[in-house]
Amino acid sequence: MYLHSLETEGFRNLQPNKLNLDCVPVVIWGENGQGKSNLLDAAVLGCTGALWRTTKDEEGISWDKEITRVKIGVCGSDEEEINTEVVLARTGKGLLKINGVARRRSDLLGLIPLVGFSSEDIQIIRGEPSRRRRFLNTELSRLDRSYHWNLVHFGRSLEQRNRLLKEIREGKGSPTALSPWNESLARYGAKLIEKRARFLQELAAVSANHLNRLNPGWGSLRLDYQPALGGFNTEEIPEKTVQELQDLLAKGLRQSQGEEVARGFSLVGPHRDDFRLLVGEVHQRTYGSQGEQRCLAIALRLGLVEIVKKAAGESPILILDDIFSELDQSRRRGLLDVLGFEGQFLLTTPEREEIPAGLLEKAQLVQIHKGKIISAGNNQG
Repeated sequence: MYLHSLETEGFRNLQPNKLNLDCVPVVIWGENGQGKSNLLDAAVLGCTGALWRTTKDEEGISWDKEITRVKIGVCGSDEEEINTEVVLARTGKGLLKINGVARRRSDLLGLIPLVGFSSEDIQIIRGEPSRRRRFLNTELSRLDRSYHWNLVHFGRSLEQRNRLLKEIREGKGSPTALSPWNESLARYGAKLIEKRARFLQELAAVSANHLNRLNPGWGSLRLDYQPALGGFNTEEIPEKTVQELQDLLAKGLRQSQGEEVARGFSLVGPHRDDFRLLVGEVHQRTYGSQGEQRCLAIALRLGLVEIVKKAAGESPILILDDIFSELDQSRRRGLLDVLGFEGQFLLTTPEREEIPAGLLEKAQLVQIHKGKIISAGNNQG
């Protein structure tokens, strides 16, 4: 899969731009604050229907505009072309068209395989559990539409159950009314837990090789899933059936009900899950250096490329925002070796001189200044 055209209007600081791309590595360069990352954000919006770093549509709209419009064209290995148009509005509803037909944003899930890395990915390792849950939910929703469906229904059930818990605490509701919501949370939650467990197992296995190529000599990689099941042993979670997980979750909800009523919110379920990232049994959130954490974040994304490729049957578009930052020369070389895959990647850097010679020889170079593309040619430009 490769991105061959990108058109933006009213997107953050970007001037109206239309960019035609070759099926080769694309390097976007320019000083900081000129719009490199915004150009990648626009590409992600066109491919996924969602902004990359935020869930607030208005944050994608230029401060002096009421709407933003992004159009992209992509082509797959079977030469089938997909064109999308995404409109975000400051007030009212936005718009999505796929090949000229109005659709829902959820219709884009998994349609255009894409994996993106940004400097904020280090928060997957060092951030709060909510950051790791967001990573799981975003990537699994793109890989598996049934996961997204169960996630939406779990969220609605959780909202209703939390409202009822507060009413019971205030003496306005009966504990017996929790029963159907316990059942609903257990049913949808078990499916999320089962998919998360298997995904983390696979991601650890495929990311380990990338990690050792970026940082030779490191120990084994383990992603230690910690589902919030109410204190039950979670070591055998990947081997359990959905029904077994549903029973465990239902039992945890019953046993935690007294404390949940006292607090007024649900303590058991995938909305409180976490996972630990261990390299050679060293907990990277606590003991990893910034360079090691960054290498691990990159390795996870490269491992995700393999998972997405397997699911989609072709290489995804790979988005790499400021990936060379804070990497020494040996790790940069290791990264370029890893990036020698057959798909297209778009990469940003503030200095043309930072672009390794091997990449310069085959990349399409795009220069951006004050939100405007001022050149877009091959390495001769």
